[in-house]
Amino acid sequence: MFVATGAGLWGKDIKANPWISGWQIAYPTEAAIYAQYLKDTKPNAKVAVLFQNDDYGKDYLGAFKEAIRAARSRSSTSRASR
Repeated sequence: MFVATGAGLWGKDIKANPWISGWQIAYPTEAAIYAQYLKDTKPNAKVAVLFQNDDYGKDYLGAFKEAIRAARSRSSTSRASR
């Protein structure tokens, strides 16, 4: 069964749920794409994220925050190596 979500919850325990899989892009992947876009096009932007207050929304928000931190870290590293 394909679940219409990008939440990692559905792919974590394939032994217990071998027939269930998310078919949308994973939230961490989507968040990384948005974070990279912001870093490249709007590096000084202030960002607001509207999310649903449940496990799915929190999964996405956590992934987005991590992706933003990683994008900033890569940016700082690349400037330091110049």
